[in-house]
Amino acid sequence: MITHLPPAFYDIIQILIRGKQFQKKFINQFVKPRSGMKVLDVGCGTGWLFPLLPGCKYTGFDACPARIKACRRRFKTNRAFLCKRLGRKMPFRRKSYDLAIAFGLLHHLDDSEAKYLVNHLRLALKAKGRLITVDGVFFKRQSKLKRMLLKLDRGRFVRTRPQYEEILASKFKKVRTFIRNDIFRLPYDLLIAEATA
Repeated sequence: MITHLPPAFYDIIQILIRGKQFQKKFINQFVKPRSGMKVLDVGCGTGWLFPLLPGCKYTGFDACPARIKACRRRFKTNRAFLCKRLGRKMPFRRKSYDLAIAFGLLHHLDDSEAKYLVNHLRLALKAKGRLITVDGVFFKRQSKLKRMLLKLDRGRFVRTRPQYEEILASKFKKVRTFIRNDIFRLPYDLLIAEATA
């Protein structure tokens, strides 16, 4: 189960960890937005991606009511943000999104929950849609400090690269992964995955 930080505290941590340089890098290298693109941001937190995707049709989705309330208040819209938990019926319309993003979410879910989510995201994507995930990753010869920071993460399911790839490959034909250590201000290794049908 994911524990929720209060929205203001969550925002402060995200700014300290990521910063604007990261946001630009992530958007330009991986999201590659275009006008009219339909984007589903799962685990959107306080909506940091929303203002970075002008011209896109954005939907943010998070299980924390306080974060969704903060998004709606900050961006003055109810339409773009949904508050739902993972459940039997997912609130995503089939074949309606060009891109789904799960930033820092999979490492909070056990394997069965992660595969369940990935399956529903696959169904929500259009024929050539993409899923991008970003999560902490373990690998051999990782520094002790980085490994310690990953173990301190609130997410209890930080995985290795092959483990993330297996989850994504259960529903997607093509999965590309990149290990990056230049994204956060902290010494932290991330796996960025791009999955396409």
